[in-house]
Amino acid sequence: MKPFIPQIARRRIIKNPIIPPLVKAAPLSPMTVVKLPPVLLDRIGRGPLPGIAPLIARRNGTDILATVYLARSYVFSGQAPASFVNLGTTKSFAMTGTLAEQALATPTGGLIVQNKLPAGFSFQRNPERITIQLSGVDLILSEVSDFEALADSTLLFCGNEIMSIAEAEMTAKGAYTLMVLRGRFETPIETHNADAPIWITSTVKAFQHPFFATGNIATFKITIGQQSLADATPFEIKL
Repeated sequence: MKPFIPQIARRRIIKNPIIPPLVKAAPLSPMTVVKLPPVLLDRIGRGPLPGIAPLIARRNGTDILATVYLARSYVFSGQAPASFVNLGTTKSFAMTGTLAEQALATPTGGLIVQNKLPAGFSFQRNPERITIQLSGVDLILSEVSDFEALADSTLLFCGNEIMSIAEAEMTAKGAYTLMVLRGRFETPIETHNADAPIWITSTVKAFQHPFFATGNIATFKITIGQQSLADATPFEIKL
């Protein structure tokens, strides 16, 4: 009897194989999460719990659907694995950019933080001017009336300060000189350096949850469309 000799399959070698091109992933939308002051939460009819708002810039000019998640930890077997609570969705978007020049915490800002203006006040003589450079796909600011400025219809977030845009003069593509009301909703009037990030929106979507506790540091994630939660960037906010 002849011994059994296993046959070794011959590997087929393909010359010059066709390799599909790599698909470049679309960049994620620029975004941030801000803590909302109690005065603003009261204005929009929210309760006493702390609240946050996502500020998300559109990536390609189309509507967005973002889902906001809150991280929570459970102590189990000596470990604290993270899980997330779905806080809800939003289609609100913001414009984003930077300050083109330093914005000082000028003393005059305190005169115009209330919903009435000093006698003889004129937006044309208002010293509260800042210059900005918008980026992304949304580069056109809508006109704002004096009434809308006092009603805080278009808000600018920079650092811990919220401003209300009163007038906007375009000086170049995406570049504006703004007249603003400083320190809205009792936020601190701060000095902001050039290149400080800014966010502009006319729609603030607030999120609250019973897990929110004043002084706690909370972690949030935001997904856009079908984005995986694992791929989303975490944001830490002190409530």
